[in-house]
Amino acid sequence: MAGVWYYTGMVTTMICALLVASSKTQRCGQRMVVNLLTVNGTQARDGNWPWNAILFSNDNESFAYRCGGTILDQNTVVTHYDVSNYANDIALIRLRDRADITQSNVKPICLPVTKELRRQQFYPLHTNIVVHE
Repeated sequence: MAGVWYYTGMVTTMICALLVASSKTQRCGQRMVVNLLTVNGTQARDGNWPWNAILFSNDNESFAYRCGGTILDQNTVVTHYDVSNYANDIALIRLRDRADITQSNVKPICLPVTKELRRQQFYPLHTNIVVHE
């Protein structure tokens, strides 16, 4: 079961990464590091993936790792963490404190917004399913 969540998270992150726009004037989706090659398992450095997030919970004065996520804006992270015990969930997490996206290594990912997307209708089919018309 853990493998399913790993791959769900990877797919979610990959989809978000593929949606990154290439415009230099945008404040989202911009990486500090330009080299796209991974050689001999080189570790990621600060700024390589500034939209990646790690979510912890504060339980009894200690922090516990919960999951990874993707920064959508200074208030919101999308994640694959199973917060509601449904299969194949993703969750939108509202942050208690705003993310400081003025830092060079903390940036939101870019998602496409077009006139066509704004005009389309979405409606809930079930508590964890959204259908596009």
